[in-house]
Amino acid sequence: MHELLLFGQVPARSHDLVLQVLAGVSASQPRAYTAQHLVFKPTRSPQAITAAVHAARASKPNAAAIETQQATDVFYLQLVGRLSDKAEQPKEGASEDISFQSVDGARDTLQDATKTDVKTDGVVDLTEYQWSLEYRDLPDVPGRRPVTSRQIASTPVTGGAPIKFVEDLGYSYTASYLQHGHEFIHNNIQLLLIKTLPVPQSATAPSAPPTVPDIASLKPLDSSGGYMLQASVRVADTRPEILTQGTNELTALRDTLKGVVAIEVGDRLALDTRVK
Repeated sequence: MHELLLFGQVPARSHDLVLQVLAGVSASQPRAYTAQHLVFKPTRSPQAITAAVHAARASKPNAAAIETQQATDVFYLQLVGRLSDKAEQPKEGASEDISFQSVDGARDTLQDATKTDVKTDGVVDLTEYQWSLEYRDLPDVPGRRPVTSRQIASTPVTGGAPIKFVEDLGYSYTASYLQHGHEFIHNNIQLLLIKTLPVPQSATAPSAPPTVPDIASLKPLDSSGGYMLQASVRVADTRPEILTQGTNELTALRDTLKGVVAIEVGDRLALDTRVK
């Protein structure tokens, strides 16, 4: 699968204006968007990882998508947990800030998909995340298209213990961050107006997924308080004419947003997912 992208920086003072413009362009209201990203680093050689993937295919057929990794490089993998629409709806009279359980217990919480959710006030149970296992390749060399283009593989995780599954593939947890903001859908384009919030490592267990505090307590990656606008199209059919259609949709959006926010090709090295 190909992913086509354009990126823009939105100062905090322009956030409300850009939100209104995106609502007008997409003819829709913004949807709350919160996604937790758990980043995993390979602990074994590429050959050993490929063997583990083959061994896992009997129980997880879609794991074969991870074999798109190149033989000469090893890449980070991510478990991406999108907070479900139901969980993202604030209760009447409740604060909009959302806090989370420790993801240390995610493997136990998700082992039994039929278990009744247990919540305390202000805490979102991890079973309300929609998990996927994602691999993202190094973007193509700039100049081939007027957008960022890269190969990706995204495999839904519908049950079981996702963290343990990734560990069994030969990966170990290394970092975590949240993306928090709003989402729009415009034709085939997903529009995210978000902040990236790194999650501090646990001092007692730096190699384990940390407890995620209240979003309001996290410091954004952009210390100025600005937002990132990400416009993306995912293309499963890689015929040239389909990729061209996706590219044209993004460049048309870029032209529409001129004078409001500039969206452009991303920095290839900043998007590099290879393990150095």
